[in-house]
Amino acid sequence: MRDVPWQIRIAEKSIKKRDKLRLLDRWLACDPSRTALDIGCAQGILSWYLRKKGGAWTSADQDMANLKAARELLGKGLVQMSEGILPFRSGAFDLLTCLD
Repeated sequence: MRDVPWQIRIAEKSIKKRDKLRLLDRWLACDPSRTALDIGCAQGILSWYLRKKGGAWTSADQDMANLKAARELLGKGLVQMSEGILPFRSGAFDLLTCLD
């Protein structure tokens, strides 16, 4: 249990987060070759789970405070985006998620 970050241990107590995680497990297959983007990553909790499913993930959010919190949890692969503008070239990702 010590390997699991404190943010994740708290999130696992949330009924809504557990429901989302069940849906992710059911519908999102593991794929280590995938290049994926999580838009609106907030503090990075769901991004942490998505990254465990495999692939090269980028997590993006508009709010710098969210990204700072996410960096504590995720370390790298974080991008700040502007409203309505995704700073990525077309076709850069195999998969896109927007969960919250």
